Formats: sequence, structure tokens, C-alpha cells
Amino acid sequence: FDPTFPSPDSLKAGFQAFVTPRPPCTITASQSQIQHQGTQQLINVTTTGTHLVDKDGDYMSGGGAWFRQNDCQNITVKMPPHMAAPGAGEIGALLMTI
Repeated sequence: FDPTFPSPDSLKAGFQAFVTPRPPCTITASQSQIQHQGTQQLINVTTTGTHLVDKDGDYMSGGGAWFRQNDCQNITVKMPPHMAAPGAGEIGALLMTI
């Protein structure tokens, strides 16, 4: 996403995709034969993010993911300046948890 302000003429113009051309995969998909024991557990994660523009016009973004009190998996992240955009901190924190 191009965080240029003012925004481009349309939302579509603000997105860019970077791909490397590759030949199509010819290997068929297969499912795992491993049976998981027990039941899956639901995990609740609370996420938060912030995005600011400082007095010099530089973007700053950060975020956090909270599992529970005193959990070593709780995380905060400050996004590098070239990745700072609205929502980037929250997405970055969520991606770092998985």
C-alpha cells in the first residue's frame, strides 16, 4: 500500500503488487494423514495499533498483541519508518505472534 498523502485518485491506484514470475506448480496437493490428538483450544489475543505523523511529516507506527497478564507471548512492535502506515503496527504485532 502506498501511504502517500494526498491520496491517489482512486484506492486501486494506491496498491502495488510485487511478484516474481514463476512457472506453474505441477505437483498435486495432498492432505496430511496425521491425526491430531485432543481438541483444539481457542486462543484470545487482543491487538492494538497506533499511527502518527510527527511535526516533520515522518510516519510512525507501532502495535501490540496481548494474550494475558504476565504472558511471555505478549509483544509490542515499532514498525520501521518505510513500513509505517495506518494499521501497520497492529498487523505487524499480529504477524509476529504466529
